[in-house]
Amino acid sequence: MNEVLNENNIYLNLEANTKEEVIELLAEELNKTNKLINKELFIEDVYKREAEGITGIENGLALPHGKSSGVKKTTIVVAKLKKAIFWETLDDSLVDLVVLFAVRLEDKNETHLKLLSRIAGNLAEEENIEKIKKLTNKKEIIEILEKEW
Repeated sequence: MNEVLNENNIYLNLEANTKEEVIELLAEELNKTNKLINKELFIEDVYKREAEGITGIENGLALPHGKSSGVKKTTIVVAKLKKAIFWETLDDSLVDLVVLFAVRLEDKNETHLKLLSRIAGNLAEEENIEKIKKLTNKKEIIEILEKEW
């Protein structure tokens, strides 16, 4: 799991005003840390997925993702936003917690998918979302996301 999610991929006070800024900033961080082969292709694939349906869930959480040949290493990025922003959500709430999934095409049917599913499952619990929003310790955030039930 450390290969997919670690403290270096958690941003506690990200400044962004729009969904597009969030996606661009997080893609840039993935690019800086050598997780992408092609940042523009990855962003394009994230937007293709956005066009298929809402990735803003409920309770201020968005789970954008891109399965892309632009991804070098499957990675999850967590961003707590400094201020809530508009993002299409199922409950019309503003978003202040974003978990971006960057998935290599080769990993879409493998073990990584199970790990990604576990994290998404943990985020289905409203109390976990609220805990993450309050935490400032990156290790504690990871513990909530990785927990096996």
